[in-house]
Amino acid sequence: MVTKRLFVVINSRSGGKNFQAVKRRWEEVKRTLLAAEPSLEIEEFWTQFPDDLPTRAAVFAPSEPLAVLCVGGDGTFHQVANVLYGTEVPLGIIPLGTGNGLAASFGVVDALEAARRIGTLLHQCTSRGELCGVCERLDAFHYEITDVSAKSWAKETESYRERRCCGCLRFRRRPKAVSSENTPLLTRSNSGEEADEADSVSTESSRMTSRSSLNGRSNGYAFLSLTIGLVADLDIRTERMRCLGQIRFNIGAGWYILRKRVFSAAIEYRHVIRDSQSEMGWRTADELTETIAQREYVLIVIMNVTHASPQAQFAPLANAHDACMDVLLVPAGVSRLRLAQFMFQLESGQHIHDQSCRYFKCSWIRIKLDPPQLVSLDGEAYHRARSVVLEQGGDHVPVIVGV
Repeated sequence: MVTKRLFVVINSRSGGKNFQAVKRRWEEVKRTLLAAEPSLEIEEFWTQFPDDLPTRAAVFAPSEPLAVLCVGGDGTFHQVANVLYGTEVPLGIIPLGTGNGLAASFGVVDALEAARRIGTLLHQCTSRGELCGVCERLDAFHYEITDVSAKSWAKETESYRERRCCGCLRFRRRPKAVSSENTPLLTRSNSGEEADEADSVSTESSRMTSRSSLNGRSNGYAFLSLTIGLVADLDIRTERMRCLGQIRFNIGAGWYILRKRVFSAAIEYRHVIRDSQSEMGWRTADELTETIAQREYVLIVIMNVTHASPQAQFAPLANAHDACMDVLLVPAGVSRLRLAQFMFQLESGQHIHDQSCRYFKCSWIRIKLDPPQLVSLDGEAYHRARSVVLEQGGDHVPVIVGV
C-alpha cells in the first residue's frame, strides 16, 4: 500500500488551551484521519511559541507532502499559508481556535467533522494534482501596512488614564515553551524581547511570521479579514480571555459598545462591476475609483470570506473565490443602541441592510488613519498603523473542504 505523506502544523496554544488539552484533542483528530485513510504517514510540527513555524524546506523534506494540515485557528492558517503561498500545496483546516472564521466560511465548525471530510478526500485522491482539482479555491489579498514606532504610538494615541480604564481586558502574557515525549523543547533568543515589549497588547496578537518589514512597512498576504475599531478591539484586547472561547467576544462586545471608541480615517477604493463573462462574476473597473473624505468611524471591516467567526457573518455576499474584498463601514454617528442591534444581526447577515452602515465590494482599497490605530489582520496580528493598502489578486490557495 502506497503511503501518503501529510504534514501537520499544530498550534500548541490554540483556543487558549494548554498543551495537554490541545494534545488530547489532536489525538482524537488523528484517529479520525487515520480511520478515513489508513495509509497516511503523518508528520507533526508543534509550534512552541508565536512565530515558531516550519520553513518551506522543512515542509518539503524528505518528500513533497500530499497536503499540509493547519490545526489551530485563523492565525495558524495565516502563517502557514504565507509560508507556502504560490506552491499549490493543498491546505486543510482543523478548527481549534476561538474565532475559526475561515472554517465557518467553508461550512465546517467542528474539528472532528473537518478531520472526517479531509480524510475522505485524501482517501479518494492519489496525487497532489488530483487533490487540488477537488479543493476549494481561496483568494488572498496583498496587504501593505505602514507602522509607527512604539514611542510615537504612546504619544499619538489616547491618554494613559483612558487606556488603562479597560485594563481588565488587556495584559501581557509571556509565551511558555512546551515539551512532550515527541516534541523537543525549543527556545529563541528574541522571544523574551517580544513578550516584554512595553506596549504589547498581547503576545498572541503579535504573530506576524509572514510579514517582511522595511522602513516601518509590513507586507504579506491575508486570507480572512482586516479590521479596525470595535472589531479589532475585540480580537486584540480580549486575548486574556481566550480560555473562555467564543464568549470572550460577547463580553468584550458589551464593554466596547458602551465605550464606543471612534477613530478618524480617509478611504480610497476601486470599484468592481458584475461581469457574466468572467469566471469570478466580477471584474475590476480601473477607471472607477472613489474617495471618501476623512471622517470618524466606529468600525471598518474588510472581509475575504463570509465569516469572521461562526457567529459573525460580516460579509454574507462574499465569495472565497470572487477576486473581491467586501467592505463594511459603520460611522461614528450610530447610537449605542443601534450598534448593539447591529452586532446582534451579525449571525444572520441582516446587518448589511441597516441604514446606519455602508457595504460594498472592491478590488483595491487604501485607508489613512490619523491618529494611528490598532489593526487586526486575520483575527490575530496587530499593527500600530498609519495607513493600510489592500489589493485583491494573485495566486489562490487550494483548501481541502470536502463534504
